[in-house]
Amino acid sequence: MNIRHAILSLGISGLAGCASWQQFDGYLPTNPPANVIEAARVPGFEKRFSSLELQLVEEFVANGNLGMKNDLSGTRRLQVSADGLTSEVSRLTWGQATDGKVRGVVDVQQLSICGLQPLARDLAGKSVLADVKVAVSPVAVTTNSTDTIRTSLERLVVESLSGEAPKMCNPKPGTAYQFEVARQAQLRWSSIQNLRQHFVARISCRVADSTVPASSVIPGLDGDAIEVKCKAKYANEGDHDSRFMHFRSLGIYLPIETSEPERGRTVYRYVKASINALR
Repeated sequence: MNIRHAILSLGISGLAGCASWQQFDGYLPTNPPANVIEAARVPGFEKRFSSLELQLVEEFVANGNLGMKNDLSGTRRLQVSADGLTSEVSRLTWGQATDGKVRGVVDVQQLSICGLQPLARDLAGKSVLADVKVAVSPVAVTTNSTDTIRTSLERLVVESLSGEAPKMCNPKPGTAYQFEVARQAQLRWSSIQNLRQHFVARISCRVADSTVPASSVIPGLDGDAIEVKCKAKYANEGDHDSRFMHFRSLGIYLPIETSEPERGRTVYRYVKASINALR
């Protein structure tokens, strides 16, 4: 589930109206349980860089009557531990208008397995919406504009992880793997009450038969990359399809395209990568 684009579409009425979202007081824990961390560790994982900084653009197209399009641009910084756990910090912005004001900011902190499966995520978003008032008199038209700021917070924490998760960090051409996650998501919007939902997803991934040059995905990157397609089946949300590239020289995944039936489709375009080697 990618809630950052719910922030863009302001489709909170659909979320609030879904029976699986429930009112909630308090906060979910910041970190996943210790048994989840232990299940996510990858035996024999080879750490290959100190840190990776990406410049990227996320192109989002909403479903339904909205038909809304948004391009988010920004930076993403990743670090990988010796057991494959990947930490990510990113900031994305969108909608810089002619007045020079940025119309939205999303800050994300995430812990994942090799960049593929999130284990915990904190997201803070802010949208600046123009509120235009027009006054008409017999001799003139006067326009007054003020900004309305809407904030949103999201927290996602995996409660259990089972299946073939350790296989995902070293995908072999032509193979497949499966795993299952149970997780809690929390939404807090400036315009609604605190909401929480429980998700169970069965995820199956299939690895392409052959590799491509990594530079064909990210300019200037050495080595090979291989495409991995994943389908997440949710009992209460339908199927989510995702495409990733696994970069062998880095040992991590980066998303290429995600599709959510209730929201829309996102295409990820990587403009530049800066790699800090191991010290």
